[in-house]
Amino acid sequence: MQVIPINTTQSKQTSFQSCFRIYPAKSVKNLNIFSRDEIRASTNIFREDMDWFGLVKYMEKHFKNKEHINTYSLACSDGSEAYTFTISVFENLPENIQSKFLPVQACDIDKEVLNAAQSGRINLYAIEFVIPEKAYNRSINKYFYNPSVSVMIKGDDISETDTISSYQPIQKLKDSVKFKHADILTELNNLKDSGNSVVMCRNVFPYLNSKYTDQVINSARKNLKQGSLFITGDYDENVNIRQKLLANGFTQPLFDSKFGNGANNVFLRR
Repeated sequence: MQVIPINTTQSKQTSFQSCFRIYPAKSVKNLNIFSRDEIRASTNIFREDMDWFGLVKYMEKHFKNKEHINTYSLACSDGSEAYTFTISVFENLPENIQSKFLPVQACDIDKEVLNAAQSGRINLYAIEFVIPEKAYNRSINKYFYNPSVSVMIKGDDISETDTISSYQPIQKLKDSVKFKHADILTELNNLKDSGNSVVMCRNVFPYLNSKYTDQVINSARKNLKQGSLFITGDYDENVNIRQKLLANGFTQPLFDSKFGNGANNVFLRR
């Protein structure tokens, strides 16, 4: 799950309009994060704080000697991030090694939004199809089909004037993401790693209370072995997640990225 306060301004590094679907804040309240009504979970595919294509190319080289990679999307919301990663794998890695990084194990504590993810449909704004075209000169239209009336999610803040439809991911994409109900800390504590894991936990830390955040960082330090990756988002910098990870056994690898902010959010367990 990714969360923002309503009316948050656009990132200065964004060169084109971002779009957000606003989802219920049950998971925020369940974790005693904030109770303010203006906090809502939000998400969009190919969120611009990550060079997704650069990330999977780095992973191909970094994990070349590993037979399989455990890939996680913690606080996954409607699956936008997990689908983004999977599409990036399909678009950038040789077909014979794509399965090495899949399926993505995606979880969220919010049953309402998780039910939407498990329905096999996803709400997308029309502009979201423009994002990868502008960033990577690639079309993702082939991965979604059969647009229809958007999936109804209780508390979802979607204007009637917004150009949004509910799409079905193609079967190959759908089969590559496994959704389940779980919270971040439980998943990390149950993680079995041998230096072959990628944990995406992005843009949620500003709304976790400090105790829970410390528990997540400690669990990542304890359960991720040397060589595994922990991936955050730009919004997490509001609570200094970079400094906390660097102080708890992580470093930042260098890799070619067309977006400077993309590489900044990747942390390597040393």
